[in-house]
Amino acid sequence: VQANQINDSIKDTQLKNSFAEYQILYRLEQKESENYLLRQNKEINDMRFKSQRYWYVLIVVIAIVALVFALLIYLLYRSKTKANANLVELNRSFEARTKDLKEALSVAEEANSLKNAFLANISHEIRTPLNGIMGFSSLLSNEIPENSPFQRYIDKIGRAHVWTPVT
Repeated sequence: VQANQINDSIKDTQLKNSFAEYQILYRLEQKESENYLLRQNKEINDMRFKSQRYWYVLIVVIAIVALVFALLIYLLYRSKTKANANLVELNRSFEARTKDLKEALSVAEEANSLKNAFLANISHEIRTPLNGIMGFSSLLSNEIPENSPFQRYIDKIGRAHVWTPVT
């Protein structure tokens, strides 16, 4: 009986050892499975992180491009505004200059008209007495003898008949 008890005790110990061994193996497999799942999870998280990082980089690049584009639009708008202001100022200056030139042209045309009227009047006023002088010098030339001292003056008056009226 004692041998049976010892035998049962040995079998019981072997069974317990076997059970403990299976428990250890089971726990080891569970830990390996957990490690595998954790590695898989870590790889998935790493991929997500890389993907998110790419999206963040892409968003930052798009934001920078948008800012540069906005800056360029602002600079173009500002230069266009300055150019328009300069153009308006040049147009004002041009219009003022054109007005001044039109006034100067009007004054010059009036002065030219007055000059022409003056010259026509003066020409008539001078020509009439000169024609009289020429006529009288011709008459005197016929009446005064050739060797008279006055004949020299009369000849000078006769040679001056080349006078042309001022226009």
